[in-house]
Amino acid sequence: MVNLYHIPTAPYQIFTFFASNLEVLRIFCNFGAEIYVLSYRRRVMKKILLLMVALLVSAVAWSQTVVVTRPGVNLRMGPSVKAGTLINSRTKQNIHPKQWERLPYLGQSGNFFKTRYLGYEVYISKDYSRLEGTSSGSSSYSGKTYVYVDGYHVRFRTGPSTSYPYLTTGKGGTLYAKQYSLLPYLGQSGDFYMVDYNGYTVYISRDYTHLVTR
Repeated sequence: MVNLYHIPTAPYQIFTFFASNLEVLRIFCNFGAEIYVLSYRRRVMKKILLLMVALLVSAVAWSQTVVVTRPGVNLRMGPSVKAGTLINSRTKQNIHPKQWERLPYLGQSGNFFKTRYLGYEVYISKDYSRLEGTSSGSSSYSGKTYVYVDGYHVRFRTGPSTSYPYLTTGKGGTLYAKQYSLLPYLGQSGDFYMVDYNGYTVYISRDYTHLVTR
């Protein structure tokens, strides 16, 4: 039997050794072929796994959509109010998505959702949109429900009816909900939502508001 631990290392010695030991040459060739096949399979499996992960991430992303909750919302080219807006190159006017239009969810940065509109990757403020769909990898989606104030100068009431008085300030002035603000949702009674306002349980009309989940 040939001692494989004493194979020469010089080129001419290696040639002479394998020429006189064909069985050892066959063993080395088979071993090398198996190593190549295993290495090739490993590379292929790695590519398949990466493809599966990419498809899974894409499926999760596309299962979510950004819903525009207000008319006339600007789409920005970056995740900041200082970023430029998407405009019509001919009219030089801002391009706005329609209210309640659904846009693909591509991610988020700060207070903005990243989406695609007319072939452009743009950003829309979370204050004027909401994310629908579920994602186990989304850390910002808490599942909490809020009342979104659509109207201007919407007043709070102390009960779920127009027969209840308005909520007033200490000086007797009327308190108004800030337009486009989010109020913690506590429940519903008839045509009114029950919300938390600075620690007080108050009611606000459903005619000027709607529910969002974030």
